[in-house]
Amino acid sequence: DGVLYGSGALGGVINIITKTPTKPLEGSIDVSFGSFNTQNSKVYVGGLQSNILYEVAANKITSDGHLENSQYNATDLYEKLGYIFRDGSSLIFEAKQFQGVKHEPETRTKDGGMIYLNNYWEDYHRNSYQLNFDKLFSRGKLTIRGYRNEGDHKFSNNWHSKDSLTGAMANYDWEIGDNNLLKLGADYKQQEGELLTQSASGRMNIGNWKLYEYAFYALDKHNFTDKLTAVAGVRYNNNEISGEQFIPRAGLEYAFTESLLVKGLYSRGFRSPYLNELYLVPVRNEKLEAEIVDNYEIGAEFKKDDFIFNVTGFVMKGDNLIQKAPNKMAPPPMLLQNVGEYEFKGAELYLSYIFNNFIDAQAGYTYFDAGEHTQGRPQDKIDLNVNFKISKWALALNGMYIGNYYSQDNKAERLSDFAVVSAKLSYEVTDNIKLFVNGENLTNQEYEIFLDRDADNYPIAKMPGTAVYFGTQIKF
Repeated sequence: DGVLYGSGALGGVINIITKTPTKPLEGSIDVSFGSFNTQNSKVYVGGLQSNILYEVAANKITSDGHLENSQYNATDLYEKLGYIFRDGSSLIFEAKQFQGVKHEPETRTKDGGMIYLNNYWEDYHRNSYQLNFDKLFSRGKLTIRGYRNEGDHKFSNNWHSKDSLTGAMANYDWEIGDNNLLKLGADYKQQEGELLTQSASGRMNIGNWKLYEYAFYALDKHNFTDKLTAVAGVRYNNNEISGEQFIPRAGLEYAFTESLLVKGLYSRGFRSPYLNELYLVPVRNEKLEAEIVDNYEIGAEFKKDDFIFNVTGFVMKGDNLIQKAPNKMAPPPMLLQNVGEYEFKGAELYLSYIFNNFIDAQAGYTYFDAGEHTQGRPQDKIDLNVNFKISKWALALNGMYIGNYYSQDNKAERLSDFAVVSAKLSYEVTDNIKLFVNGENLTNQEYEIFLDRDADNYPIAKMPGTAVYFGTQIKF
């Protein structure tokens, strides 16, 4: 949703809302180990005492990886402290720290060569902080966020860079009468990047850069009748480099019956070039312009008892698509460029059915026609999930199929179609103790995927074969 979330929300966004503790003290411990000497440990403690909310979590994962020189070692910490007022309003501070070292395996390029040297590694340190204030009113809610995300990155080829994102946003949800909800908002963000040392290629400029952006938006949802709902909105966005953008959105929903709903939507999305794309990677290009895309969707949803069916057709018409392309003027051989107009179209199908208390299943299919821009965009994707629950036993089966998948545009250098099957079996020893075994790629399918890295070529990475992990979860 480009109106609410701004740059980068070209085809939609996923809004993740974490669960808030309800007890004075609660927590969990998760431990697992398995293939490739992978070990994963998670600890969580949280609680709500009087009006004080707190959460602390830590996650440590190490792995030798499935290929030579593909080790991984990371530590993730999270803290939250807040106060809940009597009317439900809240003031909450959150922080997160991440440190991880990953060793990249040799990666195949389009000509069969390798782009990473033996024992190549990348060391990432990232910290984030956010202060949240939510104030409830009789017919509205005020939300204010201030945040900072910063990172320090060192690579074995002598690369060293730092970056940060600092910003603030505010919005107000206003219930105007019983049938109308108006959301008004504004946000500001500033990106900063610094290159301290560079790789042996010598193609970069040592220095630091800043980039600011601000926006104002309004989104209104109105229920004309019990059956007809409309939404309309607009966003004004101003980026220091890309300039002004006006982002509209409009849609209708109509419920023919309690079970059948149809909807149509038009929205504009955009993506301003990131600071690293402009200045901080070997394939940088200071002349990049913002991507623009107009989205048109029409769909229907049918719900009846335990059955759900959803179908959506879409067309995405855009310009200034940012993508690595051959540089005909001078080194480097590849450069981030605006490669022109594009049109993506396709359809999505989704089915869900609860057979009984013991079995439920979901299936989804996506057809995506990327036109000539087929690099890394598969045409066909199928997802299948079947869940079984009998007494204290639970089994989840998952399958994924990818077809018509290419490493370059114009359907060049097709990668092999593949299907991957995974499963997770768990047993509840008690209400608070669970044992599980997780199997991935159970058929040992050999397959490769396209990785859009900041390298000079188009890397293709080999994915792991069968992997099995054992673990336990303890709640308190």
